[in-house]
Amino acid sequence: MKKILFLIHIPPPIHGSSVVGQQIRESKVLNEKIEGYYINLLASKKVRASGKFSASKIMGACQTSFKLLNYLITQKPTLCYFALTTTGNAFYRDVLYVFLLKIFQVKIVFHLHHKGISNKQKRYLKLLYSYVFFDTKVILLSERLYYDVEEYVPFENIYICPNGVSSEYLDTTRKFKNKTVSLLYLSSLIKSKGIYVLLDALAILDTKGMHFECNIIGGEGDVSEEALKRHIIQLGLEKKVFYNGEKHNEDKDFFFEQSDIFILPTYYSNECFPLVLIEALKFGLPVVSTKEGAIPEIIEDGITGFLTEKKNKQDLADKIERLIKEETLRKEMSKLAQKKFIKNYTLIKFEERLLNIFSKVW
Repeated sequence: MKKILFLIHIPPPIHGSSVVGQQIRESKVLNEKIEGYYINLLASKKVRASGKFSASKIMGACQTSFKLLNYLITQKPTLCYFALTTTGNAFYRDVLYVFLLKIFQVKIVFHLHHKGISNKQKRYLKLLYSYVFFDTKVILLSERLYYDVEEYVPFENIYICPNGVSSEYLDTTRKFKNKTVSLLYLSSLIKSKGIYVLLDALAILDTKGMHFECNIIGGEGDVSEEALKRHIIQLGLEKKVFYNGEKHNEDKDFFFEQSDIFILPTYYSNECFPLVLIEALKFGLPVVSTKEGAIPEIIEDGITGFLTEKKNKQDLADKIERLIKEETLRKEMSKLAQKKFIKNYTLIKFEERLLNIFSKVW
């Protein structure tokens, strides 16, 4: 049996890359075919701590380095699957791990869950990227994201593997029963995820007398619960917009099941392939999002939802208003959303794609 060393992110905190890491670690499909060894790279336990320097993170990086060195000496893995962080302080830490892997001549396949490499123009960063990506394979979530690594990775070394989520509890017979259309935002409370843009758009709809309710779910990021609630009150939306904290598993699924429209007006510069949009498709929710990253591949504009201009509250309000008013359109998009999920984004399809990639890079 082939040995693979997995350098992955495992919750907490919960975000796209850590969820995928947990899926890989718990995958029966993968574990039946390979002998896996797992090292958790996450140094932050909360979203708001991500990207911030601390002494504990330095200690954690040292411990991880010794653990990696031990695996390389004792287990002699054939391949390393590496969820590389491509920007920020964590990238410099990951360069150290890459150095150790290359010293031991281990084949590396990177899985990139963020972008932003192409924006880095400093010479020393270009040299580091050239070193890191030399003679490696790279898994991207979408071909749309290749531009970000094109300078460093030839296309023949690229593999495409979209994310997937479990199809458990999939209900293709769902019926919308809400008298008042229910909107859902589910992401960390981060400005660049568009939380304030959403609230401003809802204020526009409220002044027009539109009937709706909106549930907001997510842990605190650079927006605190207090700041969020204060903004809701300032806009006069406290009877229509409700913050429900952080929810997971069945508690999270409950809100998907009870909602009619999903909204993620993100303008996060490193946004690639939001896992939460796949979850929305699974539950048959029309999605209103933006043209960031590979989102136009997940959400087909006018078919499974609408794509808006980033930071454009009026455009966002107009798209939400149309879905609130046009029940027939909403239901048709719901059916097409679930069909797209079943065809492309189930967890088993993700696992099979990943296993196929491993068989090619060994």
